[in-house]
Amino acid sequence: MYSAQIQDYLLYLEQQGFTGESYADDLHRMLYATDASNYMMKPSCVVVPKTQADVLLAVQNAVKVGVPILARGAGSSLAGQTTTQGIVIDFTKHLNQILHFDAEKKEITVEPGAVHETVNRLVKPAGLMLGPDPASGNRATLGGMTANNATGTHSILYGSTIDHLVSCKVILSDGSTAVFEAVNDEEWEAKSKGKTLEAEIYREIDELVDKKSKTILNDTPRHWRRQGGYRLEKMIDKANRNLTHLICGSEGTLAVITEITLKLVDLPKVFGLAVVQYHTRQESLNSVTTILETKPSAVELLDFNAIHRCRDVAEYAAKLDFVVGDPQALLIVEYYAEDQVDLLQRIEKLEKLLKKKGFGYAITRGIEEQKINNVLDIRKAGLGLVMGIKGDTKPLPFIEDAAVPVEHLATYIEELMDFMKQELKTDAVLYAHASAGCLHIRPFINTKDSYDVEMMRRIAIKSAEMVKALGGNMSSEHGDGLSRGWLNEMFFGKDLYETYRSVKRIFDPYNLLNPGK
Repeated sequence: MYSAQIQDYLLYLEQQGFTGESYADDLHRMLYATDASNYMMKPSCVVVPKTQADVLLAVQNAVKVGVPILARGAGSSLAGQTTTQGIVIDFTKHLNQILHFDAEKKEITVEPGAVHETVNRLVKPAGLMLGPDPASGNRATLGGMTANNATGTHSILYGSTIDHLVSCKVILSDGSTAVFEAVNDEEWEAKSKGKTLEAEIYREIDELVDKKSKTILNDTPRHWRRQGGYRLEKMIDKANRNLTHLICGSEGTLAVITEITLKLVDLPKVFGLAVVQYHTRQESLNSVTTILETKPSAVELLDFNAIHRCRDVAEYAAKLDFVVGDPQALLIVEYYAEDQVDLLQRIEKLEKLLKKKGFGYAITRGIEEQKINNVLDIRKAGLGLVMGIKGDTKPLPFIEDAAVPVEHLATYIEELMDFMKQELKTDAVLYAHASAGCLHIRPFINTKDSYDVEMMRRIAIKSAEMVKALGGNMSSEHGDGLSRGWLNEMFFGKDLYETYRSVKRIFDPYNLLNPGK
């Protein structure tokens, strides 16, 4: 698409001493054309910088030739954020180092390509870990997690990446550099002076927030688990603002991140599980608010589709010793505790409470290491096995990011499932974070069938309308990307949506940073 500009781009890199790798052949372009989503966009070229200086050259020369840039980590995006027709900058091969670790301050500074699991291995001996824990943690990079504002299973304890960010070093859309960190009103004013793009950003964001404060306060969704849009509500309190809160979750559309500092959390001393078995999914969802009264660290749902698929595979069937009978749904309730006695007391409290309320027909405990591992292995494997069903019809991720207040979770799920069954004659797989009001729903869709493709659109609109009505968020974990960006004006309302567009124009006036996301 940008073939003439790319020839100039690659020549400039060579002339200016770029030490990394660059590829414009069809093989490498196809390798980077997809991510974990339903989308494919063939980039014009791929560059793999070795140093921070290489990244700066990669961005500055892209700006010079006018070709869009995508900073990419593991490509584990489920919403299509990490696909582009422009230039892909891959941070994973070389720029993956841990630059500084301060165990006393519980802070770590990393390059964007550093992998979540690798960071956790390093800090574990100090009794620390990263709070956000996405399921893709064995490959997800901290740069991608920041760009996507990643969260995970324990979000009711640790929130999202935005809640742990300290600072970011970035390259702006004109090729200049900046460091974003918490500043008070006086420091913000000082940074606003001058003619640099950084100064313009401080000035114009301040003016935008002043002008649109009522819109931001009134129209921003209230539900705490939010990844969609830009986090302008974080800019309201002038005593303590941090532009990393706009960069976080921006999906690479505002700046290229080159360094990240995050806060760490304490490792749990002891943890264990209680697996609650239900005859119906409705009953399991209705019991979530009751379970939350016992202060678990997580509540995860596993539906019958995943259980049945695991029973068909000998390796996993042997691990289903925690399943009693033929449940339509399981809730895996996890507790962090001070010691084994404390853990048992927490599980016993849950058992008594559910029995009193009449929820669930059986509860199995996961206290021993082997039993815990069996449950966690099944949770991880179940979705993959369901995704591997034969034929063209697959459970696809395009509405699965929605979250609603937990008290409305059963209403949202049952009404949406009824709509799919009655109106569109399809079913879905459900799993994940019941404790946060976020159940990942993957409807069975055949993308080779035009009727099913239209069905995707209808389901997406229905889901967005319901989530908005129930006070939830359309994007609560995986972001907007291509899957949900097209619904944002409807979901946020015209005024807030236009305010978000103004943020994009302030940071990236020539629309060179991951456009269309």
